[in-house]
Amino acid sequence: MSKVVLIKLHQQSFTEDYKKSMDKTLKLFKHSEGLWRIRGRLGLSTLEDSTKFPIYISPKSEIADLILREAHGRFHSGVAHTMATAIQCLTILVSRNARLARTKSPTM
Repeated sequence: MSKVVLIKLHQQSFTEDYKKSMDKTLKLFKHSEGLWRIRGRLGLSTLEDSTKFPIYISPKSEIADLILREAHGRFHSGVAHTMATAIQCLTILVSRNARLARTKSPTM
């Protein structure tokens, strides 16, 4: 529940111009829970909504950094596994954010 509140606060900080530019490339929509999600090619599949429509997180944000740190901290694995864990239900654009986690985390 607290993650949802933090993500909502993060998404509320998006400017209208930012939302419009992301909407053109990602087809963002506001889900029933009030979170911005990405409508992708999995939309017609039988997967769960959380998988079909991942939550959008801005790549250069503190919350993206925290999510990557948490994913890394759980398993102490490499960049690829950390990113796979972090984006199971969230989409953090630009996988190069893993470099941010690498440079700030002493265990990576």
